[in-house]
Amino acid sequence: MLQCATRDFGDGAGHFHAGGAAADNDEGEEPFALGVVFDHLRPLEGEQEAGNEENRRRSALSTENYDFTMAGYEDSPEGGRYVLDLLPKTKNKFLYRGKIWVDAKDFAVVRIEAEPAKNPSFWIKKTDVSHKYVKVDDFWLPAENHSESLIRLGGKATLSIEYRDYKIVEATPLNQPAHAQTMATTNAR
Repeated sequence: MLQCATRDFGDGAGHFHAGGAAADNDEGEEPFALGVVFDHLRPLEGEQEAGNEENRRRSALSTENYDFTMAGYEDSPEGGRYVLDLLPKTKNKFLYRGKIWVDAKDFAVVRIEAEPAKNPSFWIKKTDVSHKYVKVDDFWLPAENHSESLIRLGGKATLSIEYRDYKIVEATPLNQPAHAQTMATTNAR
């Protein structure tokens, strides 16, 4: 899987590609790369916090955390999509307020358009978040994450992550432990 991230600070002066290991600005100066890398460390701290078991439970897309309301149905070339309004039950910076699109056949989330339920920082006026998912074999996986934040003193910050070139190497059914799958494969020989 290849991940490419682009961060635009509103002036169009620089970009950063995590997958391509390229960083530049208008002058092509090397110090920009270090600045961008260190700027990205702060979101990683947030990802670590979000990865905590309790935070994962409190931020899961579930009826425990959200009220869902049917907003409509859309036909698309990929198939039908249920559109649901998403209202968080608590103000949590890891929850969203917005809409989700659910595949009518697999009942998988294929798109999210939302904003954080709680503003993550005083310095941010507003953030819009967009997630898209793609079906690879029998799995729905992230295809693109995009966020735009209006910064109080700095204009607009944009972060885009594109996921591609997935290759499913091995899969174990959720209801079967990995060792049982290995045993079944070994016994089939």
